[in-house]
Amino acid sequence: MSHSSLSETDARPLVAPFYNALNVHSKKGVRALIESVAAPDWRSHSANAVSKGRDELIQQVIGFGKGIPDLAWIIDEVLVSGNRVVVRSEATGTPAGDFMVCLTQAARSAS
Repeated sequence: MSHSSLSETDARPLVAPFYNALNVHSKKGVRALIESVAAPDWRSHSANAVSKGRDELIQQVIGFGKGIPDLAWIIDEVLVSGNRVVVRSEATGTPAGDFMVCLTQAARSAS
């Protein structure tokens, strides 16, 4: 399958293993799982000038798993443009304590 023929239907199963890896944050093997689905030069872009590499993501996922034990990611939408795949996703969970400078009272949240 060439990049030009990639459809949204084709792209979803390609990105699903990555999101499955994000959902095993509290288990051992997070590094191996993410390395198996993300290339060494993989980048996550959260804004035009803000991105993180695979190793930064692995550390973030491990940290989030400790701070939000029931963290769960779902894929809301997969968009394809040429050889680019963009995923709109949602994370939900209940912080185990204060999280990202936010005082919590074990309230479930979504972002």
